[in-house]
Amino acid sequence: MCDVFAGLQDVKIEKAWSGLMGYSRHKMPHITKVEDGLWTCSSFGGHGMNTTAIGGRVVAEAISGDSDRIRLFEPYGLTWNGGVFGPLAAETVYSYLRMMDYFQEGRYKGAHR
Repeated sequence: MCDVFAGLQDVKIEKAWSGLMGYSRHKMPHITKVEDGLWTCSSFGGHGMNTTAIGGRVVAEAISGDSDRIRLFEPYGLTWNGGVFGPLAAETVYSYLRMMDYFQEGRYKGAHR
């Protein structure tokens, strides 16, 4: 980071992203009111950053009473996601997808030489 932004050389890093992503088994974000004053907006893994902002807007609209579209997420509650084996299963799927990307890129490059 400091190679690109030399001015950050003396800045202390307090938090660093672990690289873990929040995925739900049904592949839908988990957006709901947990209890009075507590809302959740998570499990956006694979959806891209734009959907997190939309999720925040959905929560804000629910809090302010401007919209009830948060109800559209009710069918997608929390489901068991494999327990301690969930991350292993997810990593297996991602490894397979990376391998498929590698082979597809190779085919594309070979066809366009």
